[in-house]
Amino acid sequence: MLAVAATVRGQQRSRNVARIAILSPGTSETRSVFTAFRLRLRDLGYGEGRDIALHFYFANGSLRLAALAQAIVSDGADVVLVDGRLAALAMYAASRTIPVVASDPVGLGIAASLSRPGGNVTGVATMSTELAPKQLEFLREIAPKAHRIGVIDGLITAPNYRALDERAASIGVGLRRIAIRAQVDAERDLTATALRDVDGLVMPPSALLAGIAATLVRLINAAGKPAVYAETDFVARMMSVINALNKIRAAIRTAHQAVG
Repeated sequence: MLAVAATVRGQQRSRNVARIAILSPGTSETRSVFTAFRLRLRDLGYGEGRDIALHFYFANGSLRLAALAQAIVSDGADVVLVDGRLAALAMYAASRTIPVVASDPVGLGIAASLSRPGGNVTGVATMSTELAPKQLEFLREIAPKAHRIGVIDGLITAPNYRALDERAASIGVGLRRIAIRAQVDAERDLTATALRDVDGLVMPPSALLAGIAATLVRLINAAGKPAVYAETDFVARMMSVINALNKIRAAIRTAHQAVG
């Protein structure tokens, strides 16, 4: 089955319930961005099952996005929320009639403007071009001696990388671009050995990488590199790892005291 975690999939659809399809390269609806989306809908007075039905389509990477976009067209939707640029482009290729809400549709070239999109895609403009360079500044505050910084690239757009490059030059650091498209890339390129020539890492926003947050945090922690992430989900994962390690250390100390 292509569509995964559809909230009310298979149930009879009431004509009063709007169907919202969510297309993502991720793996789970527990991400903070989806939690915030649900909370905002609730704040606006929309109730799941009463006014709206959320249907999640998770690709677990980028390869199945096109097929899932076609599945959304076949299943029918009143509106589609797309998570990230790859999902936006896949949905745009699949349908020019179903309303689509995307991040930075003008920058992606699939809307003429935010005020007059000229087609079926609209959305919001984000500050990703400004935020990614800010991450470099934060990392230099955390690690003032960092001279070479790895940029974990989950398909960073050319304007965003240019802005990173310019900011790096202005603060006197070099960048190393680390292309991560799937878990296998992370397991190969984020080991302590592979990262020996960088002093820290930044990870600009990426819907593609959010699906493997646990793997990324585990590898970066194991490599002992300071990192600045774009989403709170990564920090939450990191804190879970730290708390688990603290519990293990506490258990070992307790065992040593009992033996002693």
